[in-house]
Amino acid sequence: MTLTVTRTISEEDILPAVREVEKQFAPDVIRIRYSFGYDQNDDPAVFFRVVARDEAASLPNWVELFSRLSIAFVNTVGDTDLRTYTDLRGVSDERIPLDPRWQ
Repeated sequence: MTLTVTRTISEEDILPAVREVEKQFAPDVIRIRYSFGYDQNDDPAVFFRVVARDEAASLPNWVELFSRLSIAFVNTVGDTDLRTYTDLRGVSDERIPLDPRWQ
């Protein structure tokens, strides 16, 4: 999918940055997946899906982890027109059938 943005970011650019975020947030974060697309306003976006340990994904830890991850993802895309969206869930939530993009 090609997005029209002022400065583009490619898979080759974002993948190492996402892996670095995974390392930075280990052992709380187990896995990060992402996809490019458009949000409900038709703005170019990158959607991050994070699976974390249940202890890290439970309140009140969830709020802090979500905030820190959101900031890290904004820094990951840098100076682009991409909006970032973060979805965080715990490992036990993985038992619920979900969108294959989470896998």
